[in-house]
Amino acid sequence: QLIRVSEGFQEKRIGRIADDIHSRGRGVKVVCIAGPSSSGKTTFIKRLKVQLQVNGINPVGVSLDDYYVDRDETPRDEKGDFDYEAFEALRVGLLQQHISRLLAGETVRTAHYDFASGASHPDGGQAIALGEHDILMLEGIHGINPKLLSSLPESSVYRVFACPLAQLPFDRLTRVHASDVRLLRRIVRDRHTRGATAAMNILRWPSVRAGERKHIFPYQHHADSVFDSSLIYELSVLKVFAERYLLEVPQSDLAYTTAFRLLGLLDRFVTIYPDHVPPTSILREFIGGSGFEY
Repeated sequence: QLIRVSEGFQEKRIGRIADDIHSRGRGVKVVCIAGPSSSGKTTFIKRLKVQLQVNGINPVGVSLDDYYVDRDETPRDEKGDFDYEAFEALRVGLLQQHISRLLAGETVRTAHYDFASGASHPDGGQAIALGEHDILMLEGIHGINPKLLSSLPESSVYRVFACPLAQLPFDRLTRVHASDVRLLRRIVRDRHTRGATAAMNILRWPSVRAGERKHIFPYQHHADSVFDSSLIYELSVLKVFAERYLLEVPQSDLAYTTAFRLLGLLDRFVTIYPDHVPPTSILREFIGGSGFEY
């Protein structure tokens, strides 16, 4: 019952966001979706597309990841590493040009970025066009940054910020922070899909968080809608997977202190096995078994 109500609440919220977009008529041409790492954006977008289709709107998706500059042109951070989260890492001019042409009714071959080689292909993506009932949907960490689509009227852009926001207090001193929920999601997902260990993700996390504070959170107030992707029962399900991955972190590892803290957090929750988690749940993006094709 807890799972059904929690999932139903989220579906209702997604439906209301779709209704809000629909209520603005044909003035909205582009829907931008952004959020920090492990927010469940991919599944949220899939579900929002369904709700928009219920309202007679057909979303056509474009990923900002395909508009990266060539790797050797990518800006670097303070440590000298490539800063893929910097706004300057995107070919903004090319993106704006493509969107202007799409909104003018042209067929456009979108860009494509080859992550293996680090090469940007300005017209290497799929050819798309917008029909009468189509709307462009942009996904990427800079989606709510007003500079991204500065050439378009504000009324034609609808921005959504997606992120788990609920924080559960245990007592007057300790609580589950939303950033810990995202880290646990990431640990489980990356172990399943990318072979990354818990220690690798824990050590990478401060850099990820720094990028979010610099490039995402300052623009939250530009969002037309905020979607809280928290699920009240999710830590009980994540515990099934995360505990064993965190226990693999040796005491000699720099990540051990955080791993030990997260294990203590999970220990407060009763285990819920994932059998009853719906295939369309945002949680499926991290534990596997999603009903959506990625």
